[in-house]
Amino acid sequence: MNFLVKKVVGPFASVAITLIGLLVLGCGPSSRRGYRIEKGEVVIYTGWPASRSIIGEADADSFTAINDEYGKDKTHVFYIGKIIPNADPATFEYLSGAYSRDKNNGYSRDKLISTDGPHVKVVPNINDTPTNVTAEGAPYVRDRYRVYKDTFIIEGADPASFVFVPMFNGNYLTHDNRRVYFQDRPIEGADGVHSEKCRTLISAINTVPGAWYWVRIVTGARLRMLTSTISLVPDNTMLKTNNGSISATTL
Repeated sequence: MNFLVKKVVGPFASVAITLIGLLVLGCGPSSRRGYRIEKGEVVIYTGWPASRSIIGEADADSFTAINDEYGKDKTHVFYIGKIIPNADPATFEYLSGAYSRDKNNGYSRDKLISTDGPHVKVVPNINDTPTNVTAEGAPYVRDRYRVYKDTFIIEGADPASFVFVPMFNGNYLTHDNRRVYFQDRPIEGADGVHSEKCRTLISAINTVPGAWYWVRIVTGARLRMLTSTISLVPDNTMLKTNNGSISATTL
């Protein structure tokens, strides 16, 4: 009888011990993340298992953690323990994703991207709500003069009319009054909403058998996507898929 109990319980006991060990490990120093004040010094824990680094330039008496990545004291603003050059701690504001600003500048992580700080704003992600934070988050910001993705300028984009359209698998459509962009590059043949002949009609994505992804972007044409390849296809085109032919008009 004891043999049978040991044989049945043994594997479960092993699993239980493993889970308890992981729980203890998860509550220990190796699971710490972000900024802490320890023994009069500002430290940051990063990675997994967590590594501990002392931030020698930080003033512990005035230091405030903004989140796990950003912090500031009376003199500096920090991103993952690194000073953000020229950032003003008194007016520094974390926006979303990689972006922040102060009274003078806009930043992507610890890099300066804009000198129009008060007007740096996140381009809204329509899928993001207080109860639903999406994986793509906020990929774009704008000021009065330019649109930015990370540290790059979207050349030619109009900040006032720029719209972000989240799609799938990290692929993005955006458009302004002049152009439609895919992955930050203009799509030839699609000129935004400025022209009556090519009015933007960005709508929900349709998945076509054969791993084709579609979105209607202009009157009379659709955007064809296969991995990173894109092209405009007239509505009446017959397309070959893994499951036979299908008309673009019916998508």
